[in-house]
Amino acid sequence: MEFNFAIKNDMLVLKGQAKCVTGNVNSYICKFEILTNSELTWLCVFKQDENAYQQVIENGKCVIPKEVLEQAKDIQIGCYATNGDMRISTNWIEFNVVRGHIPRQLLLMNRLRMYGKHL
Repeated sequence: MEFNFAIKNDMLVLKGQAKCVTGNVNSYICKFEILTNSELTWLCVFKQDENAYQQVIENGKCVIPKEVLEQAKDIQIGCYATNGDMRISTNWIEFNVVRGHIPRQLLLMNRLRMYGKHL
C-alpha cells in the first residue's frame, strides 16, 4: 500500500487519502517525488504524541514505522533534508490511524510466538 507525496521547496503535499490501519508492519510505503534539491539527504519523520521516528528516504521511498501503527492515534508526517551546511524542513501532514480488526492481545501473542517464547 503506497502513499504518494511531493516535496517542492519546503512544502510537503500528499496526493490522496491520509489514513492507516493499526497492526500493519512494513506494508505502508511512502513514495516521494522530490522536486527540489535532490542532492541533499532527505529524511521522513513520523511523530505520534511525544515520540518521533525517522526514516531515510532512499530511492524516493520509505516505510511507515510499525511503532506509530500500534495504536489508533493520529500521526504527523514531515520531511527534512540536510547536507551538513544547509537544512530544509517541510510542513507536517496529519494522518489518521484507525483500529484494525485484529485484537491487540492476538498481536502480542503472535509477536511472542515469532520470537520463540512460550505463553
